[in-house]
Amino acid sequence: MRPLVPVSTGAKVVLGVAFFVLFFAAWAAATLGGYVNRTFLADPLTMVRAGWLLLTVHGFYEDIGVTIWRVFGGFALAAAAGVPLGIVMGAYKPIEAFFEPFISFARYLPASGFIPLLILWAGIGETEKLMVIFIGSFFQLVLMVADEIRRVPCELVQVSQTLGASRGETVRLVLFRGALPGIFDALPNSQLNALSGIRQTNMSPTDYIDNIDGPGGVGAFSKDLAFELYTVPEPV
Repeated sequence: MRPLVPVSTGAKVVLGVAFFVLFFAAWAAATLGGYVNRTFLADPLTMVRAGWLLLTVHGFYEDIGVTIWRVFGGFALAAAAGVPLGIVMGAYKPIEAFFEPFISFARYLPASGFIPLLILWAGIGETEKLMVIFIGSFFQLVLMVADEIRRVPCELVQVSQTLGASRGETVRLVLFRGALPGIFDALPNSQLNALSGIRQTNMSPTDYIDNIDGPGGVGAFSKDLAFELYTVPEPV
């Protein structure tokens, strides 16, 4: 091996697969060989059987689907509102001066702090959980999109105006298209906030209440299992 020398695609695949093979081999050797107590670390076969039971018997796949829906639903709402606002903030300085103080302040507020208010405003259904994820993603995404718009070279704007482009055409054809690669980079980074938001919704008691009538997500499912494990039977 030499520093910074690239490897072929086939070698990358082989090395990536080799890591997982070695990982599971070491795991199996440590647990099946008796070197680690199975109370603290189950063997791979036990984990596969338990996972299959969760999916087929306990309906865990439904809770996974609910959680995925919340993550992508809340993030889609944040992107639908945040990307246009970020574009106009980056393009027009008066709009930036109007919105940026509040958005810069709100981006540091934890989304979990809004849960009590959202329960009052939106109830304990899916809307409340989508709004938690929306709040966790929206403000950060707006600022990142606006920053990408500001990075477009001013020379491109001046050339478009010289060629007779209108203000709307300058924003749509020059600023937006020039910032599009950076916006696509900003979207996955903002989606990490959506994943953090789903963890915060799992902390909400409404997640467990929803699970009474049907799948309530991964968090509610985990709480159900915890109650089953730690519930002490009453003496006869």
